[in-house]
Amino acid sequence: MDQSIKIKNFNEYIKSYECSEIESTHNTSNKSYKFTDAVYQTFMEKYIDVIETYPDIELNFMEKSNEHCVSLLTIVIKIETSKDWRQYTTDDIEKIIETTNDFINETFDVREEQLKTIVLEKDKPTVKTGNIYIDGFKIYYPYLPLKKEYRYYVLNHLISLMNIDNDAFLYGVKRSNNDIFDISVIKKNGLIMYGSKEYGGTYNATLTYNAYMNKNDNNHSCEDLVHLLSNQQYDEDASYDLINNELNDKVQEVYEMMNEKYVESEMTESTDSTDYSEEEIISEFDLPKDRPKKKTREDLKNIAISQKICGILSVKRLQDINMWARIGYALHSVDTSLYSDFVNYSVKGKNKMSLQEKKEMCAKIWKDAENFENFYSIETLRHWAKIDNHKKLYEMLFKINEDIIENTKTQQHVDIAKVVYELYKDRFVCVNIEKKKWYEFQNHKWVIVQSAYTLENLISDELRQMFITFWHEKVGEHLKSGDGKYGDAQYKQHNTIQKTFEKLGDVKFRSCVISACSNLFFDGEFQKKLDSNVYLIGFRNGVYDLKEMCFRDGLPSDYVSMSVGYDWKEFNGDEPVFAKIDKFFSEIQVEQDMKNYVLTLIASVFRGIPDQKVHIWTGSGGNGKSAVVNLIQMIMGQYFGVVPITILTRKRGSSSGATPELADKYGKRLIIVQEPEHNDVIFVGVMKELSGKDTIQARPLYGDPFTYVPQFKWILTCNNLPNIPSSDDGTWRRLRATPFESKMVDANPVGPLQFLKDESLEEEFPKWTQAFMWLILTKYYKIYDEGVNGKKYKYVEPDKVKLFTKNYKMDTDIFMEFIESNIKKTDNRKDTVGFTYLYDIFREWYKSSYTNEIPNKKELQAYLKKVDFELTKTNLLGAVMLGSMS
Repeated sequence: MDQSIKIKNFNEYIKSYECSEIESTHNTSNKSYKFTDAVYQTFMEKYIDVIETYPDIELNFMEKSNEHCVSLLTIVIKIETSKDWRQYTTDDIEKIIETTNDFINETFDVREEQLKTIVLEKDKPTVKTGNIYIDGFKIYYPYLPLKKEYRYYVLNHLISLMNIDNDAFLYGVKRSNNDIFDISVIKKNGLIMYGSKEYGGTYNATLTYNAYMNKNDNNHSCEDLVHLLSNQQYDEDASYDLINNELNDKVQEVYEMMNEKYVESEMTESTDSTDYSEEEIISEFDLPKDRPKKKTREDLKNIAISQKICGILSVKRLQDINMWARIGYALHSVDTSLYSDFVNYSVKGKNKMSLQEKKEMCAKIWKDAENFENFYSIETLRHWAKIDNHKKLYEMLFKINEDIIENTKTQQHVDIAKVVYELYKDRFVCVNIEKKKWYEFQNHKWVIVQSAYTLENLISDELRQMFITFWHEKVGEHLKSGDGKYGDAQYKQHNTIQKTFEKLGDVKFRSCVISACSNLFFDGEFQKKLDSNVYLIGFRNGVYDLKEMCFRDGLPSDYVSMSVGYDWKEFNGDEPVFAKIDKFFSEIQVEQDMKNYVLTLIASVFRGIPDQKVHIWTGSGGNGKSAVVNLIQMIMGQYFGVVPITILTRKRGSSSGATPELADKYGKRLIIVQEPEHNDVIFVGVMKELSGKDTIQARPLYGDPFTYVPQFKWILTCNNLPNIPSSDDGTWRRLRATPFESKMVDANPVGPLQFLKDESLEEEFPKWTQAFMWLILTKYYKIYDEGVNGKKYKYVEPDKVKLFTKNYKMDTDIFMEFIESNIKKTDNRKDTVGFTYLYDIFREWYKSSYTNEIPNKKELQAYLKKVDFELTKTNLLGAVMLGSMS
């Protein structure tokens, strides 16, 4: 292909993925792009093809790290000089690597593999401006992903050593320590892609070192290096941990210093202990400074409504500290100027707190409110006021919207629709005008009300009655004013209002009003908001809030539409049903740590954030895992989903192809993958894509494609483990295999793993549902929430799971199986095996053992390098074939 055509095709491809800088994954000097999922893989293939074909091409792609800031450790040395010759030696490079390795070993829980390094250098210093040159090198740790704060911690250590001894590294080079070590590579979370140019030149891989500082010439291909040095190859949980968690405070201190983040000073609180009257306390409150904000007419109206609502809300709400806090959060979300209104309302509460304690509590709630702004709104306040005093709320809304109501004398549908909107906008939403699809907030959740039939009923009954009351009040006001006469002008004005409420009884007229309402109530983003709060679980009688760890009434601003399908019920934990549940799980998993692990995993699925894993529950038939899945399905209701195994065992089709198995999984918290066949092979790329946190594209059979952010975790149940044709750590870091070893038998159980089968057991499950859900959320979710070693949302994985998964990996690692049965490592470089001969042996061995497509020569070559075999272009060094040993 002509060079200009290939490059043109590449430029046209990337152009279609241009985006704003804030949402980008890759940047050039003047453009921003977003490459994710399958698009990212295609981009990488095209990028590699271009730089391999045209090494001199001017590309300058900077690749951001993943959104969770987990990236490989990279140390960039940048020397600014007036000299045009090399400013460092190989000894300088090795000294920095040795020093860094020592610190990593002392600080992080790593193995030898993580200390392998690749060094990148330019051919010579390059001109920056005039007589100023830039020289330097880069040290990559491609197998050592670290969180941002940990990378800062390593870099700070090196800088600190230079502060103590200016000649600790790069002896004789005149510089500032901070200038030598390029901090921006961490601060901006971006790395120049291998093959792209910077500072007028390209960095090429020149040296590699193992953990013992044995130097090798770089023998990685360009393709290998692009992938190895990619800034997006690691998942959120890939970062290696500190050896000693006591270092966390020090790490955080360094992070805040180097990232130039300063903790905001706490809100000033009065320490005056003088006994004031209630009025004095309110007036003397230290009000937080209101953030400057230009207020629209709508803002001012919402503030006025919120102030009125403070006079409508029942003071009984203040008896529950969580409810009290929510009122503060909701007022804060409307406007920070409502603080004094919050205080005035709060001091009315009849509880055992002193006025000073109420004052301190108000300040604390208001300070915390910024963390909850997205969860509350003016609609929340209106909802509470409607519950506490329905009549008073609508009287207030009628009065505050009197100018809009006066306009209804035109009897135009749109003018009446404006009144309907002001009264019911917290309760109804139109999502599709053409299809007349509406939602109403009913009984703690949003439900579909086709054609807004319930709103039409309200217009016919409730709104019409409000207009009648309003008309009577206006007539009365005019009769009492002036000389008590009711003149023609007033009569005509109020007669039109009377005709308006009379027309509201007409079906056709109401239908036209509803049609006019559609535009006012329309929210094109509403369905994206539904069930988007990953910490809420819908019940028939309310919602369980995993953030606040409590059950409460549902709110319009929760945007919950799904439900488990039954009421939440409180328990003490000593009811007889819990003994039955415990017996059931103690027989399914006889070891206590395994039982706790399974129950905590079940609890973890209710937090709707994927853990980027596929959990495999395996064991021969009759071991109870199907019963466990059935019980989980009963407690999860609409949050539970099932997909066929083919979703993981077939390649993804085109983006326009129908994927009904995914199209109805939005909002699900758990996906069960149906039993695979014995010879099923998991497509690793598909598994990684679906188990990650990236947006999923789906299309129902008779609908348009759409995207959503998955909330579900994956469990695959099987009798026979599927084949995983991959040995890379990225794949196996996503897999957890849990053995179910018990056996339910018809009679005469033998040994500790056999138990009598209870044929009627699952008939009991409906009676267990509420109790089991209570146990999962109040006990096991708390374990998951508290986490492990200071890390939230983690749980302890038993050694049995780790070992079982490790053995599973070894069983499916065909290359390792071949090596162990055919090759002996001697470490004597004079022992050689011709690679062509070796691959021929591998082909014959594979054909006799497997029926799948034979891996190609490059795959075998790459694996041998990965496990530290030394290869030339034609030979394997330091090894012999087992059959040839004397």
